[in-house]
Amino acid sequence: MDQDELHQRLTVDPAERTRSRTASAPPIAEVVTYLQGHLGQQLVAALAGVSDPKTVGRWAGGKNEPPATREWRLRSAYEATRLIAEQTDAGTARAWFLGSSPFLEGRPPAVALHDAATPQDVSRIVPAALSFLEGSY
Repeated sequence: MDQDELHQRLTVDPAERTRSRTASAPPIAEVVTYLQGHLGQQLVAALAGVSDPKTVGRWAGGKNEPPATREWRLRSAYEATRLIAEQTDAGTARAWFLGSSPFLEGRPPAVALHDAATPQDVSRIVPAALSFLEGSY
C-alpha cells in the first residue's frame, strides 16, 4: 500500500469503513487466531478486556464467542494489526499497540481498546494505525 492509498483509507468516513469491514469480515475465531499469532495471547486478552488469557484461546478455538463489545475491540485490533504487519512486521504491530499514540491522546492503542465501550470508541484505532504508517505522528 503506497502513501496515496494510506491517505485515502485514513480519510474514509468511519461509518463507511465499518459497513465495508463487516461485509467481508472473517469469522471471529479467525480474527482471534490471527491476533494471537501476531500480538500474543496476553496482549489480545488485555485489549479485549478479559482477565484470563485462556478465554482468548477458547475464542480462537471456536468454543465460544466474545460478547459484542469485545468483538468490536478484537475486529478493530485485527484491522490495525493487519495494516501495520503488512507494511512492517508483527513486532512493530505489537510495539504500536503498547506505545503512546498522539492520535489517541497519548494512550496506547491497547489501552484505548480495553477502555472502549461503544463502536464509536473503537473507530479511532484504525485511523491511528494509518496515521502511524503515514508517518504523521
